[in-house]
Amino acid sequence: MSEDSTQDKAVTGEFYEQLCHCAGIAIIATDETMSIRVWNKAAAEMFGVSAEQMLGRPLVDVMPRNRRDLAEQMFRRSLKDHVVSEFEIVHTYRQASPKHLGITVSPIFTGDGRCIGASACVRDITRRVDLEQRLQEHGKMASLGALAGGVAHHFNNILGGVATSVDFALKLDDPSALRRSLRLTADAVQRATKLTHHLLAFAEGDRRPDDLGDLTETVLYFVDETEPELQNRGVDFALDLTAAPVCEVPRHRLLTVLNNLACNALEAMPEGGQLTLALWTEGDEVAIEMTDTGVGIDEQTRRHVFEPFFTTKDGSKAKVSNDEGLGLAVVYGLVREMDGTISLKSNPGEGCQVEIRLPIRRPEST
Repeated sequence: MSEDSTQDKAVTGEFYEQLCHCAGIAIIATDETMSIRVWNKAAAEMFGVSAEQMLGRPLVDVMPRNRRDLAEQMFRRSLKDHVVSEFEIVHTYRQASPKHLGITVSPIFTGDGRCIGASACVRDITRRVDLEQRLQEHGKMASLGALAGGVAHHFNNILGGVATSVDFALKLDDPSALRRSLRLTADAVQRATKLTHHLLAFAEGDRRPDDLGDLTETVLYFVDETEPELQNRGVDFALDLTAAPVCEVPRHRLLTVLNNLACNALEAMPEGGQLTLALWTEGDEVAIEMTDTGVGIDEQTRRHVFEPFFTTKDGSKAKVSNDEGLGLAVVYGLVREMDGTISLKSNPGEGCQVEIRLPIRRPEST
């Protein structure tokens, strides 16, 4: 090897060493035993510990106790499977306030392709996490404001109607006018009661007693009751029913969920289309999926579909009206009350798919 080549390699080695040492991002590297071999200047500043104190120590020493198992798992994956992994930790040691750190773990190879260790590039993502939390809080407050506005709007309409009818009856000394006023008042109270029940169903689930029924039988009952209406509306119906074990569900609640979803799907298919209902089991859960071929919704709308009083019935923008915007909110509350989960997938012009997962509850043996 010539003297020039040796000098070039020395210069290159020093260049990469200084590149690692002076990088603005914390770089930590371990050997195959996960002992720390590289701890650059940014890592020393980020963790408040010098390289002299960390070199040769196990990697897990720098990780919070509740994330050590995960960190070890990520590094072993890089060493064994040669994959790049990412995870996050909250660092509190010698910090005035917690730091959120994002860590990218990568394998380190020699020129001949042999893995000799793993590196971790650590970024301070505290500002990003704080911003996300503030945005979430802002979203919650916006949703709460929309909810309060919707409640006020509905009850204002109801009470306004009551006040008008009562005032009219008081001005006329007419028994028939009084009866009409009482009838309108009774109707208004009934609407207010229904609205309150829907809001409670969203917030807490429906706490009224409900008979238990078998899931499959309940779904088939829903199909028998709904299919004629679908045909009248020009909607073809398809049932994909996979054999499911006997599973107890609150019959009335599940029927309410399915009916509300079907009504929502029909509104999305004013010119007809196809509605598909699928049922299958997966592990300890049963899945119910309803898919329509309607107009679909965009990502912004998907974020709000389960909020009370949110509706897209004008075809583009959400609005509040006297009897709109509670169907999917009720569905969300009832599914949650049944210890289930619900998700929605949709894109404009591509229909909508709603999936519900419920835990399988078998009847108690007598």
